[in-house]
Amino acid sequence: NTTGAVYLYTGNGNEWGQALSFTGEVLNQPSFSGDYYNFGYNTATSPNGKILAISSNTFSSSIEKHDYVSIFSTEIGWTKNQWQQISKISGNSNISTNNFGSSSDINRNGNVIIVGSPNGTNGRSYIFTGDYNNYNLLSTLVGSGSITNDNFGCSVSLNEIGDTAAVGAQGYNFNSGGVYIYTGNQNGWIQSSFISGNINSTAYFGNKVILNKYGNLLAIGAPYDDLGSGAIYIY
Repeated sequence: NTTGAVYLYTGNGNEWGQALSFTGEVLNQPSFSGDYYNFGYNTATSPNGKILAISSNTFSSSIEKHDYVSIFSTEIGWTKNQWQQISKISGNSNISTNNFGSSSDINRNGNVIIVGSPNGTNGRSYIFTGDYNNYNLLSTLVGSGSITNDNFGCSVSLNEIGDTAAVGAQGYNFNSGGVYIYTGNQNGWIQSSFISGNINSTAYFGNKVILNKYGNLLAIGAPYDDLGSGAIYIY
């Protein structure tokens, strides 16, 4: 089985050392002949270093594909070298190609997590909230005007507080790309803005998005802009 692994390093400046490693076996996922877990194909950590999200694809010729994001924490009395799995969140098991977990981000305190699922119908991004013990779905984000193959959710980012989110849709408008901005809280999330790429270019604008800590500065990657040279846009 190709379970995959994630290696955690700690350091300061030029000195870094491996603290520990995780493998897909810790997930207690079902074991089928020919399964591929791809554990670790995407990861995210909270800025305070206490929450870790690890994505995995599980599929085989005998079962339908399932995507998972496993949440680990050091918040509940563990040292930095001892992590406890506290939750496992899953995509729609009825969709075999949604790539839930392709992108993810965590706010500073680790109580808000956004997960992208770019390959489902129209694509989705999901907001989960938790308390270091369990995480539950709060809101499902769908881009206004987004259609199949837009890759909505190919990249996601949260600000530090966790009340502003950016979601990339690199396939929007025949791969010119677009980015959706959302704001929200425990009562729900709404789309507040949309930024489109160059309509005359297959720039894949929104391939990568990063919000600053305050949510008032946004960097957007467009790797195929400028005849393939690539560009980054700051808003």
